[in-house]
Amino acid sequence: MRCLAYWTLGLAALLFVACDDDSSSVNPDEISSDVVTDELSSSATTDALSSSVIPDSCAEPCRSTVGDLPSSSSDKFSSSSEQAQPSSGNELGSSSSETAASSSSQAPKSSAAIAYGTLTDERDGQTYKTVTIGKQTWMAENLNFETRFSYCYENNDENCAKYGRLYKWEFAMEACPAGWGLPSLEEFQVLVATIGGLSTAGKVLKSTEGWKDGGNGTDEYGFSALPAGYMKEDSTFYSEGEIGQFWSASGTTWMYQLDLSYDSDEASLFGLYSESGFSVRCLKSAGAAHEVKGTPCKTDSTDTCEYGSVTDDRDGQTYKTVKIGDQWWMAQNLNYETENSFCADDSVCAKYGRFYTWSAAMDSAAKWSESGKGCGLGSSCSPSYPVRGVCPSGWHLPSQDEWTYLRVAVQDAGPIARMLKSTDGWIGGYVNMGGGQAVYDSLADNGKGTDAFGFSGLPAGYWDVRGLQDDGLMTYFWSSSEYAYNSSVHSFLLHVCMENAMITSRSKTYGQSVRCVMDR
Repeated sequence: MRCLAYWTLGLAALLFVACDDDSSSVNPDEISSDVVTDELSSSATTDALSSSVIPDSCAEPCRSTVGDLPSSSSDKFSSSSEQAQPSSGNELGSSSSETAASSSSQAPKSSAAIAYGTLTDERDGQTYKTVTIGKQTWMAENLNFETRFSYCYENNDENCAKYGRLYKWEFAMEACPAGWGLPSLEEFQVLVATIGGLSTAGKVLKSTEGWKDGGNGTDEYGFSALPAGYMKEDSTFYSEGEIGQFWSASGTTWMYQLDLSYDSDEASLFGLYSESGFSVRCLKSAGAAHEVKGTPCKTDSTDTCEYGSVTDDRDGQTYKTVKIGDQWWMAQNLNYETENSFCADDSVCAKYGRFYTWSAAMDSAAKWSESGKGCGLGSSCSPSYPVRGVCPSGWHLPSQDEWTYLRVAVQDAGPIARMLKSTDGWIGGYVNMGGGQAVYDSLADNGKGTDAFGFSGLPAGYWDVRGLQDDGLMTYFWSSSEYAYNSSVHSFLLHVCMENAMITSRSKTYGQSVRCVMDR
């Protein structure tokens, strides 16, 4: 059976296939898309934020496994100098809260108590108001630096003076002044949790004037979000006075953005097409916590990786660990037995680890920490990052951003999946057919990895209502970051047909592997 991909824009479901091409011989511009049905889930779901190019076909067993796409708002829709007053707060995140993260939110401030500052962009001399919220310092105005593929609403310069410019994502990524940057999804989650959660974020972030039909906010933290509208990919403009949408640095074809609307006190975080034009709010030192690249340290004959170990004091098991860039990762899958974890055979689990539902991986029952309390199937939650989850003390379940940082740390050295996959256990490989097609071949041997960084990603498969599935062919690792409210979660995928790795969405109902990362 062919492994096909289907995608549409707007409110339609977007389906991406869990297999990839040989980046050395396949032209991404030639890749096509076709319809596929999900044989594993009763509802249409989405692998919307894949982190690699996806071929349009490969033979069974490269099957499609998918998750839910959140509703889109598309239908409604150098150098610098800076001074800011210091402020304090807890650096926490919110995946999709409907309730305030009471332990992390700070009380609303009067305008006199808000920690304002200024930023002068030395590239063009413009000065912006800034504001410190919790431990983050943000621009309190939309960016108005002119780049290629940035636009004034309705191509009217007066709108740029009022709202700032609208940027296509690729150029938004490079638009902020030196020392500032586009916030990641997790950094937006930190902001949202600090101010009390998504359910009230729209009200407290929106400016006190300018929103349609009296849909103004209280601007309690000085963020002063304006309803700048947006530009569609066909260069038409919509929804001035109605919505404000701000790019993040997270995603691939579909990039995360923060969405505010005149008719709601809530805010949303979800993915939209990168060719749209949205506003930019720069964050001081955005993404600066993870800038160290990893160096390949293992070959067939040498191994100079920096290893360590961690002993889980709950059951006495000891796990090998490895340093990649500036992160310490477990170099083995977690094998701690807990409720809603699964194992086909003890000897297999000793090598491949156990499978966990997302609620078990997050420790939804708060047995070991409060950080992932209430995070499970059918409910949104406001996790406190880092989320310990089911991991040993001093370690935690990686966020979507931390999986992204791992990819960034190794990507300069070659195909990501090949370098992170183990050298054994993978069954077969694939044959490139050209035109974006990769056909599975059980007799091929190019599906295995080089384990160049000592990560040793094994093809554990995954668990569903039928039991163990696709062992030898793929493996999924949970993250602590929800994708679609209530139903799906970002996961990190390694596959026998893939040269590169994917960050994809998966239903919370699956049983998947856990790799823990050390607390900083």
